[in-house]
Amino acid sequence: LKPVWMANPSPSGRPMHAPRDPLAIGRCHGTGRHFRAPSACGLRRRDWRGGRRCCNKPSAPPWEDLARSCPGLGALPEHERSLLTADGRLDPGVLDGIAGALEARGAVRVALGPGGEGLAAAAAREAHALVDAGGLPRSGGTRDLDPVRSAWLRALPAPPALPALRRLFALLSDLGPSVGRRLRRGPLALELNGQTDGVLACYEEGGFQRPHWDVPFSSMRAGRDRRLTAIAYLNPRWRPKDGGALRLFDERRRGWLHVPPAQGTLVLFRADRVLHEVQVARAARMAMTVWHLGTYPSGAPGGGPTDQSAPEAEEGRGQDDGCGRKK
Repeated sequence: LKPVWMANPSPSGRPMHAPRDPLAIGRCHGTGRHFRAPSACGLRRRDWRGGRRCCNKPSAPPWEDLARSCPGLGALPEHERSLLTADGRLDPGVLDGIAGALEARGAVRVALGPGGEGLAAAAAREAHALVDAGGLPRSGGTRDLDPVRSAWLRALPAPPALPALRRLFALLSDLGPSVGRRLRRGPLALELNGQTDGVLACYEEGGFQRPHWDVPFSSMRAGRDRRLTAIAYLNPRWRPKDGGALRLFDERRRGWLHVPPAQGTLVLFRADRVLHEVQVARAARMAMTVWHLGTYPSGAPGGGPTDQSAPEAEEGRGQDDGCGRKK
């Protein structure tokens, strides 16, 4: 069998269902479970696909059980070479390695290296100063209580403000075409042909995300959509007890690999193929994310256009819109 990040369609289009109960009179479209009495499915709540209403209680997507039932496998291996050369340019050899890791595992972790230390430090200072000044709004409907702040870069102060964050965005943007040329020639045959704006997100204490993919269910149609997620972390002096690690599900090994959100760390993974979550943050956790858009080979199922009307907090924004954290 192909790994889940190489198979079509996306696993988010293939929900798992419970075995058939011989005494059941119907099946809940939210949980996939069969029920024996009409009162067990009252058609009162929207299901996790965002469509038909069912269930007397909120239903969780079946893959959330993977976070509890599958073991941790340690840290996602870091590429042996830094992304940037001493003069701050992308290293072509590392780009080849990134493409190979995306084809083999679906995800890769790489350090900016000495050539990017100054950029990462300056971007982190700008980001944390923006939060301290109240320039990054809270993300949820409960604006005063939501522990996640996020905004599209275009909604932040215009140039010449935030020069380091804009340079970091340019770096994440350049990764798409550079890696995309290699992916197009490889076994994935994936063509990256666009990108979203950058999102700056801060998880305050208590912020987290449940397991999800970065492509909303409403966008799982033929066309162009998020195919590659690129994240740069901006957390100086991060410690393991600060929490907020990104966890990626390894389908082949049936376990979770984690990525410490330390400053200068970049992670790239297949946005529509790799299930991932964010563990609870115990200290402020800052990151910038760019999603690269792409298409599959002719005839292969893909995703529809991405809605950028509201920023997702880093890897996605909530189960209710089909792509992330449950409110």
